[in-house]
Amino acid sequence: MAYGQQELSWSEKLSGSLAMDSDRVLIIRKSYLLLFLAVAGMAVGGYTGINSPVILNLFRGWMGWILAMLALNAVPILAMKFQDNPTMGTLMLFLNGFIAGVVLSPMLYVAQMMSGYQIVSSAGLITLFVFISVTVYVFVSGTRWQPSRALWFGIFAGIMGAIVLNMFMALSIIGTLIAVGIGVMGVIALVSSTSEVIHNSELRSPVPSALMLFSGVFMIFQSVLYLLMSFAGGRRD
Repeated sequence: MAYGQQELSWSEKLSGSLAMDSDRVLIIRKSYLLLFLAVAGMAVGGYTGINSPVILNLFRGWMGWILAMLALNAVPILAMKFQDNPTMGTLMLFLNGFIAGVVLSPMLYVAQMMSGYQIVSSAGLITLFVFISVTVYVFVSGTRWQPSRALWFGIFAGIMGAIVLNMFMALSIIGTLIAVGIGVMGVIALVSSTSEVIHNSELRSPVPSALMLFSGVFMIFQSVLYLLMSFAGGRRD
Protein backbone atom coordinates (compact mmCIF):
# COMPACT_ATOMS: atom_id res chain seq x y z
CA MET A 1 0.00 0.00 0.00
CA ALA A 2 1.08 3.61 -0.42
CA TYR A 3 0.22 6.90 1.15
CA GLY A 4 -2.71 8.74 -0.36
CA GLN A 5 -5.93 10.59 0.24
CA GLN A 6 -8.24 8.04 -1.44
CA GLU A 7 -11.10 6.51 0.53
CA LEU A 8 -9.96 3.22 2.00
CA SER A 9 -12.20 0.17 2.17
CA TRP A 10 -12.58 -1.76 5.43
CA SER A 11 -10.39 -4.52 4.08
CA GLU A 12 -7.64 -2.02 3.24
CA LYS A 13 -7.86 -0.46 6.70
CA LEU A 14 -7.60 -3.81 8.47
CA SER A 15 -5.18 -5.77 6.28
CA GLY A 16 -2.05 -5.44 4.21
CA SER A 17 1.23 -3.88 5.19
CA LEU A 18 2.69 -0.40 4.86
CA ALA A 19 6.30 0.75 5.23
CA MET A 20 6.38 4.14 6.93
CA ASP A 21 9.09 6.76 6.71
CA SER A 22 10.54 8.27 9.88
CA ASP A 23 8.27 11.34 9.68
CA ARG A 24 5.12 9.22 9.52
CA VAL A 25 6.30 7.05 12.41
CA LEU A 26 6.94 10.17 14.49
CA ILE A 27 3.51 11.63 13.69
CA ILE A 28 1.59 8.49 14.63
CA ARG A 29 3.53 8.09 17.88
CA LYS A 30 2.99 11.73 18.81
CA SER A 31 -0.68 11.32 17.92
CA TYR A 32 -1.03 8.50 20.44
CA LEU A 33 0.76 10.51 23.12
CA LEU A 34 -1.67 13.38 22.52
CA LEU A 35 -4.53 10.89 22.49
CA PHE A 36 -3.46 9.79 25.97
CA LEU A 37 -3.71 13.43 27.08
CA ALA A 38 -7.20 13.76 25.59
CA VAL A 39 -8.32 10.54 27.31
CA ALA A 40 -6.93 11.88 30.60
CA GLY A 41 -8.90 15.07 30.00
CA MET A 42 -12.07 13.01 29.50
CA ALA A 43 -11.47 11.25 32.82
CA VAL A 44 -10.97 14.58 34.60
CA GLY A 45 -14.07 16.05 32.94
CA GLY A 46 -16.19 13.04 33.87
CA TYR A 47 -15.01 13.13 37.48
CA THR A 48 -15.60 16.89 37.69
CA GLY A 49 -19.09 16.65 36.20
CA ILE A 50 -20.25 13.70 38.27
CA ASN A 51 -19.31 15.56 41.46
CA SER A 52 -20.86 18.88 40.47
CA PRO A 53 -24.63 19.30 40.91
CA VAL A 54 -24.50 22.47 38.81
CA ILE A 55 -22.97 20.65 35.82
CA LEU A 56 -25.28 17.66 36.21
CA ASN A 57 -28.38 19.85 36.26
CA LEU A 58 -27.15 21.90 33.30
CA PHE A 59 -26.44 18.96 31.00
CA ARG A 60 -29.67 17.17 31.86
CA GLY A 61 -31.69 19.90 30.15
CA TRP A 62 -32.05 20.87 26.51
CA MET A 63 -29.98 24.02 27.01
CA GLY A 64 -27.09 21.93 28.30
CA TRP A 65 -27.23 19.66 25.25
CA ILE A 66 -27.13 22.67 22.92
CA LEU A 67 -24.06 23.97 24.79
CA ALA A 68 -22.52 20.51 24.67
CA MET A 69 -22.96 20.18 20.91
CA LEU A 70 -21.55 23.67 20.34
CA ALA A 71 -18.54 22.97 22.54
CA LEU A 72 -17.86 19.52 21.07
CA ASN A 73 -17.77 21.05 17.61
CA ALA A 74 -16.03 24.34 18.44
CA VAL A 75 -13.05 22.95 20.38
CA PRO A 76 -11.86 20.56 17.61
CA ILE A 77 -12.08 23.47 15.15
CA LEU A 78 -9.88 25.56 17.46
CA ALA A 79 -7.50 22.64 17.86
CA MET A 80 -7.17 22.41 14.07
CA LYS A 81 -6.40 26.12 13.86
CA PHE A 82 -3.61 25.63 16.43
CA GLN A 83 -2.25 22.40 14.92
CA ASP A 84 1.07 24.08 14.15
CA ASN A 85 1.29 25.51 17.67
CA PRO A 86 2.35 22.60 19.93
CA THR A 87 1.38 24.32 23.18
CA MET A 88 -2.08 25.54 22.15
CA GLY A 89 -2.81 22.42 20.13
CA THR A 90 -2.05 20.26 23.16
CA LEU A 91 -4.22 22.44 25.43
CA MET A 92 -7.11 22.23 22.95
CA LEU A 93 -6.85 18.43 22.86
CA PHE A 94 -6.99 18.22 26.64
CA LEU A 95 -9.93 20.66 26.66
CA ASN A 96 -11.72 18.59 24.02
CA GLY A 97 -11.36 15.49 26.19
CA PHE A 98 -12.43 17.41 29.30
CA ILE A 99 -15.62 18.69 27.64
CA ALA A 100 -16.42 15.21 26.33
CA GLY A 101 -16.15 13.89 29.89
CA VAL A 102 -18.36 16.67 31.24
CA VAL A 103 -20.99 15.96 28.57
CA LEU A 104 -21.01 12.29 29.61
CA SER A 105 -21.25 13.08 33.32
CA PRO A 106 -25.08 12.73 33.62
CA MET A 107 -24.81 9.25 32.08
CA LEU A 108 -21.91 8.45 34.43
CA TYR A 109 -23.99 9.65 37.38
CA VAL A 110 -26.89 7.36 36.47
CA ALA A 111 -24.49 4.43 36.07
CA GLN A 112 -23.01 5.19 39.48
CA MET A 113 -26.45 5.25 41.07
CA MET A 114 -27.24 1.85 39.49
CA SER A 115 -24.17 -0.03 40.67
CA GLY A 116 -21.82 2.17 42.61
CA TYR A 117 -18.69 2.49 40.53
CA GLN A 118 -18.83 -1.00 38.99
CA ILE A 119 -20.33 -0.06 35.61
CA VAL A 120 -18.24 3.10 35.21
CA SER A 121 -15.06 1.31 36.27
CA SER A 122 -15.79 -1.65 33.98
CA ALA A 123 -16.44 0.62 30.97
CA GLY A 124 -13.33 2.65 31.73
CA LEU A 125 -11.11 -0.41 32.11
CA ILE A 126 -12.39 -2.07 28.93
CA THR A 127 -11.70 1.14 26.99
CA LEU A 128 -8.30 1.43 28.66
CA PHE A 129 -7.35 -2.13 27.67
CA VAL A 130 -8.26 -1.39 24.05
CA PHE A 131 -6.39 1.92 24.06
CA ILE A 132 -3.24 0.56 25.73
CA SER A 133 -3.05 -2.57 23.55
CA VAL A 134 -3.15 -0.65 20.26
CA THR A 135 -0.82 2.03 21.66
CA VAL A 136 1.76 -0.59 22.63
CA TYR A 137 1.60 -2.12 19.15
CA VAL A 138 2.05 1.30 17.52
CA PHE A 139 5.22 1.90 19.54
CA VAL A 140 6.75 -1.56 19.05
CA SER A 141 5.85 -2.07 15.37
CA GLY A 142 8.68 0.12 14.12
CA THR A 143 8.47 1.42 10.56
CA ARG A 144 5.98 -1.15 9.23
CA TRP A 145 2.28 -0.87 9.96
CA GLN A 146 0.46 -4.20 9.76
CA PRO A 147 -3.22 -3.78 10.77
CA SER A 148 -3.89 -7.52 10.95
CA ARG A 149 -1.17 -7.98 13.56
CA ALA A 150 -2.41 -4.95 15.48
CA LEU A 151 -5.90 -6.50 15.47
CA TRP A 152 -4.74 -9.86 16.84
CA PHE A 153 -2.54 -8.17 19.42
CA GLY A 154 -5.38 -5.91 20.54
CA ILE A 155 -8.01 -8.66 20.55
CA PHE A 156 -5.80 -10.94 22.64
CA ALA A 157 -5.13 -8.10 25.10
CA GLY A 158 -8.86 -7.29 25.18
CA ILE A 159 -9.83 -10.87 26.01
CA MET A 160 -7.19 -11.05 28.73
CA GLY A 161 -8.42 -7.71 30.03
CA ALA A 162 -12.02 -8.93 30.18
CA ILE A 163 -10.90 -12.03 32.12
CA VAL A 164 -8.96 -9.90 34.60
CA LEU A 165 -11.91 -7.50 34.85
CA ASN A 166 -14.23 -10.39 35.64
CA MET A 167 -11.92 -11.53 38.43
CA PHE A 168 -12.05 -8.18 40.19
CA MET A 169 -15.51 -6.90 39.22
CA ALA A 170 -17.36 -10.24 39.40
CA LEU A 171 -19.23 -9.64 36.15
CA SER A 172 -21.82 -12.19 35.05
CA ILE A 173 -21.18 -14.41 32.03
CA ILE A 174 -23.29 -12.09 29.87
CA GLY A 175 -21.48 -9.05 31.24
CA THR A 176 -18.11 -10.65 30.46
CA LEU A 177 -19.24 -11.53 26.92
CA ILE A 178 -20.40 -7.94 26.44
CA ALA A 179 -16.99 -6.73 27.66
CA VAL A 180 -15.18 -9.06 25.23
CA GLY A 181 -17.46 -8.20 22.30
CA ILE A 182 -17.23 -4.44 22.72
CA GLY A 183 -13.50 -4.72 23.40
CA VAL A 184 -13.02 -6.53 20.07
CA MET A 185 -15.18 -3.97 18.24
CA GLY A 186 -13.20 -1.21 19.94
CA VAL A 187 -9.91 -2.67 18.74
CA ILE A 188 -11.27 -2.90 15.19
CA ALA A 189 -12.45 0.73 15.32
CA LEU A 190 -9.16 2.06 16.70
CA VAL A 191 -6.98 0.06 14.30
CA SER A 192 -9.18 1.26 11.42
CA SER A 193 -8.79 4.89 12.52
CA THR A 194 -5.03 4.43 12.88
CA SER A 195 -4.82 3.07 9.32
CA GLU A 196 -6.71 6.13 8.06
CA VAL A 197 -4.24 8.42 9.81
CA ILE A 198 -1.20 6.54 8.51
CA HIS A 199 -2.45 6.45 4.91
CA ASN A 200 -3.44 10.13 4.81
CA SER A 201 -0.39 12.02 3.56
CA GLU A 202 -2.13 15.35 4.17
CA LEU A 203 -1.90 14.86 7.94
CA ARG A 204 1.41 16.48 8.80
CA SER A 205 0.57 17.34 12.39
CA PRO A 206 -0.30 14.96 15.24
CA VAL A 207 -3.12 17.24 16.45
CA PRO A 208 -5.76 16.37 13.79
CA SER A 209 -4.64 12.74 13.95
CA ALA A 210 -5.19 12.66 17.71
CA LEU A 211 -8.63 14.26 17.25
CA MET A 212 -9.62 11.49 14.83
CA LEU A 213 -8.39 8.79 17.18
CA PHE A 214 -10.06 10.37 20.22
CA SER A 215 -13.46 10.34 18.56
CA GLY A 216 -13.07 6.57 18.25
CA VAL A 217 -12.06 6.12 21.89
CA PHE A 218 -14.95 8.33 23.01
CA MET A 219 -17.45 6.22 21.07
CA ILE A 220 -15.96 2.99 22.44
CA PHE A 221 -16.37 4.17 26.04
CA GLN A 222 -19.88 5.51 25.42
CA SER A 223 -20.96 2.24 23.77
CA VAL A 224 -19.53 0.05 26.54
CA LEU A 225 -21.13 2.22 29.20
CA TYR A 226 -24.53 2.17 27.48
CA LEU A 227 -24.54 -1.61 26.99
CA LEU A 228 -23.44 -2.34 30.55
CA MET A 229 -26.11 0.03 31.86
CA SER A 230 -28.76 -1.61 29.67
CA PHE A 231 -27.81 -5.04 30.94
CA ALA A 232 -27.72 -3.89 34.57
CA GLY A 233 -31.07 -2.18 34.17
CA GLY A 234 -32.58 -5.35 32.82
CA ARG A 235 -31.43 -7.58 35.67
CA ARG A 236 -33.83 -8.79 38.29
CA ASP A 237 -32.04 -9.75 41.51
